[in-house]
Amino acid sequence: MTARHTLIRTLILLGVIGALGACENKDTKIAKAMMSKAAPQAAWDNALIAKADVTCDSKADIFAVADSADGVWVGLVEEFQLGLDAPPTVVRFPYGQEAAAFCAKPKSIKHSERNCDAGAKLPGCQPIKGCQSITLESEGCGPVHFYWDGARSSLTWYR
Repeated sequence: MTARHTLIRTLILLGVIGALGACENKDTKIAKAMMSKAAPQAAWDNALIAKADVTCDSKADIFAVADSADGVWVGLVEEFQLGLDAPPTVVRFPYGQEAAAFCAKPKSIKHSERNCDAGAKLPGCQPIKGCQSITLESEGCGPVHFYWDGARSSLTWYR
């Protein structure tokens, strides 16, 4: 293979990688705009966004975290909702020490294979291959785990 062919293949590969990144970036921007419309008082954080199949439909959803003066917001935009006028799921958790609160803004977001057994069977949780759960961690607080409750078709959480 000549140096010219290698250069052309490299440029094509870089173009494909750039196009894939632009698509993901576009979806994230659309999802953030949808969540901002639903919760205008919240500041959605670019560092706290995950793209994963949370709703167990084999399509990547967008899960994001926002901060406001009175608490933490979590938002979920299902893949099929992107670009539609469908409202995303947004939930506010107050700051505090209660179980249904965050003691501080989450510092990290992680997604992993969903585990429906957290010491006891989680309500509405079905073990589905490829389905993901989301974990938010805050300094000084225990992690908060989010998963899709298939029986209620809604996002739910546990500590």
